[in-house]
Amino acid sequence: MFVNFIHIFFPNNGFTMSIEENSERYKMQISYNSDKTPLVEHYLDSCFQPVKLFEGTHKINREIMMDPETKFNISAAKGRLSLIVLKSGSNTPALDKCKDIANGVKQLICAPIVSK
Repeated sequence: MFVNFIHIFFPNNGFTMSIEENSERYKMQISYNSDKTPLVEHYLDSCFQPVKLFEGTHKINREIMMDPETKFNISAAKGRLSLIVLKSGSNTPALDKCKDIANGVKQLICAPIVSK
């Protein structure tokens, strides 16, 4: 059994991300400044189209099935996000998508603010 654990911390952005991967699952947890919640929710909704995750609420805890081999467990609230992908079967597309989402959220939250 292998365990891979990564923890990323950006104090200036109020951003932390931890990733735990083992032979059974991939788990990503992110916390961020809650004022970024609408931005993160919009990004997540775009990642899971046509599924709408939030539908007017900031707190969710649900399973998303994109196709028979792409299943996620997602939990979110203001300033917090958790995605879990179980590795049973051939769930490579879900695992790849979860990793892409983690990188996208990190870029979204940690991007420098450009003033006009």
